[in-house]
Amino acid sequence: RGIKNSINYITREGEITLRDNDGKEYQLDCDRERSDAYKYLSDPEDRLMYKDEKAPNLVHNIVFSSPKIAGVSEKDALDSVEKLLKEKCPDNRFFLAYHTDKEHHPHVHALLRIPDNSGKRINIRKNDLRDMRDGFCKNLQLKGYDVKATHRYQQGLKQKLRKDCVTCMKSSSLAEQTTNLIP
Repeated sequence: RGIKNSINYITREGEITLRDNDGKEYQLDCDRERSDAYKYLSDPEDRLMYKDEKAPNLVHNIVFSSPKIAGVSEKDALDSVEKLLKEKCPDNRFFLAYHTDKEHHPHVHALLRIPDNSGKRINIRKNDLRDMRDGFCKNLQLKGYDVKATHRYQQGLKQKLRKDCVTCMKSSSLAEQTTNLIP
């Protein structure tokens, strides 16, 4: 369920090349390759097992990005994500697509099949996503890039520290003014 829509989304309706976990590339402007891509992520049993609307999702769309200033090349970003997914989910099929459509946000979409090759479903949790983020960052660091994995809670901490600093500066300025008034 959702495989065709997910593939169409990450390829921008066939404008972007897909790469599978075996390294094969798909140009979806060709009907035969589009059909091959759909078949690669789906199994014949999927249609038999999941007929109704309550069917579980069969793919996760995970986005990996680094700051544009880091200058990560398309090849290095794709290779880093591929290496990570092969380590974390060795029995799951996936597609990768590199997006540069947002000028200041180049990123890789990974479309990961939830049931592995033996049919066992993976359950990706927030900690797993954090580990993937760290692994992606480490793979880029091994390629010589100066990148650091940050997490949302750390980003919030940064804003909190800024606010506290401004409050601290205001209160110390007020304290100086008050002490200057006292004889």
